[in-house]
Amino acid sequence: PYIVRTMVSTMINKKTQNDTKLIICPDSSTNDIDECQQLIESGIEVIIADHHAKSDNRESPAIVLNNQTSNRYYNKHACGAHITWDFIRALDDYYWTDYSDSCLDLVALANISDNMNITSISTRATINIGLSDIKNKMFNSIIESQEFSMKGIATPHTVSFSVTPLINAFLRLATYEERQLLMRAFCGIDDEVFEYTKRGEVFPIEENIYDHIIRLFKSYKGKQDRQKEKGFKALQEKIEAQCSHDKVIMCDCTEERMNELMEEVGEIQSMLDSCGFYELDSKIEEVANGMGIKGEMLERDV
Repeated sequence: PYIVRTMVSTMINKKTQNDTKLIICPDSSTNDIDECQQLIESGIEVIIADHHAKSDNRESPAIVLNNQTSNRYYNKHACGAHITWDFIRALDDYYWTDYSDSCLDLVALANISDNMNITSISTRATINIGLSDIKNKMFNSIIESQEFSMKGIATPHTVSFSVTPLINAFLRLATYEERQLLMRAFCGIDDEVFEYTKRGEVFPIEENIYDHIIRLFKSYKGKQDRQKEKGFKALQEKIEAQCSHDKVIMCDCTEERMNELMEEVGEIQSMLDSCGFYELDSKIEEVANGMGIKGEMLERDV
């Protein structure tokens, strides 16, 4: 909401300068009723392509495309980028174009990164087709940079563990200008050249936007890991100092930090789900039954 309010204020103040007539809000703004009303009253139309649940009972003045609020949109497990892609597909059908075909790989990346339920046939199809033919240069550059862990193979598992964490770390710590660079790289606007001086070298070398972003990715991922390790260490020391044996500890933090923590929890949850952690007890019992081990025999130390 803060970002939306800032955007509204900026757009209204600059309305007379840039003559903006339309704003498309992907993956956001379903519940930003007042902000959309302000934009529309200033002469700017708003189209929302979102997948978040509606919490405001008021009717939005904007045009809202949302799979959670429509009983005619059967796939409830599509992310905001997927909804935006469906909107582009509709425009393609109307104007006899095929722009949506060129970004299916990014829809796959978005559905995986947003932890969408891939048991949905539509969502799974976009992932399978998108990963089978990755055309985006930035996406391919990330995969190439992760050759050691991915071996050049893009699957929901390898993308979620080797690609998504890099992007998340970058978006958490990068400057606004650096985030704009990433957007341009994903859009294929690659005419920029950057100078970079390697450690221990005197003269700089030139790198394209993709190599530049990859280097920033790894730098911010390393920085995030160090911050996380430092934070957990401090938390552990505090717990030990208080001799706390509580299974649940409440921590006070800012809304921004809470969002970051929730994303980290989502990544951990996804990792546990993918490795079958929550099915471990039932699998042990199943194997034990097959071996004729039952009841008290399971409680014996081995």
